[in-house]
Amino acid sequence: MRPDPDALGALEEERDFLLRSLADLDRELAAGDIDEADHRSLTADYTTRAAEVLRAIDEGRAALDDGRAPASWRRRLLAVGGVAAVAVLAGVLVAQASGSRGSSGLTGLDVAAASSRTDDCLGFEQSGESDEALDCYSEILDSLPGNVPALTFRGWLQVREFDIDDGIDDLDAAIQLDPDSTSPYVFRASARSRSDDAAGAVADLSRFYANDPGDEERSLADQFTPVIVDAALDECIGGDVSGRTPPVEVLTCYRDVLDVDSGNPSASIYLGWLLARTGLTDEALPLLDSGLETEPSLTAGYVFRAALLAHLGETEAALADLDTFDSMDTPDDQQAAAARVRQAIDAGEDPLPGGG
Repeated sequence: MRPDPDALGALEEERDFLLRSLADLDRELAAGDIDEADHRSLTADYTTRAAEVLRAIDEGRAALDDGRAPASWRRRLLAVGGVAAVAVLAGVLVAQASGSRGSSGLTGLDVAAASSRTDDCLGFEQSGESDEALDCYSEILDSLPGNVPALTFRGWLQVREFDIDDGIDDLDAAIQLDPDSTSPYVFRASARSRSDDAAGAVADLSRFYANDPGDEERSLADQFTPVIVDAALDECIGGDVSGRTPPVEVLTCYRDVLDVDSGNPSASIYLGWLLARTGLTDEALPLLDSGLETEPSLTAGYVFRAALLAHLGETEAALADLDTFDSMDTPDDQQAAAARVRQAIDAGEDPLPGGG
């Protein structure tokens, strides 16, 4: 059964409310309107609720019916590969154009004529005539504002050679018209990564893969997915550690990384630590275990897991993790954190932040 769009909209409104509420809590703490204990408790509650809402939204979107566009539309998207190479993230060549699904919802102009005209526009691109190609796509959109192929191609062209913000606007519109598409997401991921929005880029890749791309599209995106994943992790871990980013946004970022790169050890470990700090210990421990099993050299994971194990009353296991940590070459800030965990254990105190 197709999910109720109104119910999905209500969930999205609740998500937005929780995001605003978390931001308000930070402001209230800074203003002295609430104490740290209340701030910690309410943040954990809102973050837990937001996690549940985010899961429900993801499940609702995934359950929406989808349909494949005509093969000719997909072939034309793939044909752009000859002209769509672009430098993303510090000059790395990341992508050629990729395919998409979904109908364009056209009105006012003969669909076959628009399709033929799109081929002409692609011909301009392949000949290096970018200005002519831009004008060509714009002519289609003057008659058919809802033409998803033209919006997608024009957006990608603008990202590469004209104004990146205008290009993102076109890609936003294409996604709004056809949220079950694929290529607008991968193109917008490229654009966002160029705009230093790595978290937004990995979120787009998450939607791209969730929308069941074809093999050609997947192999294309796979070429630059690791670069965006690494940048997103740097961004969300930095925001998490510094406290600059609201917990629910950090949570979303880690989950998006895991959607794109299942089992990523750093994302597993830091998501596990975030969930531990917000009281979701049953979910946290398997993530920490998985991350350290995959990549035993991630030293911070031993400190995080030691704190959680001590919180759960597993003191011997916690001390074993700290001993493993002490045997490794570790940075000073992690050594200080490990020392605090050990001191708390020796004093019979709970070393987990917010766990006392």
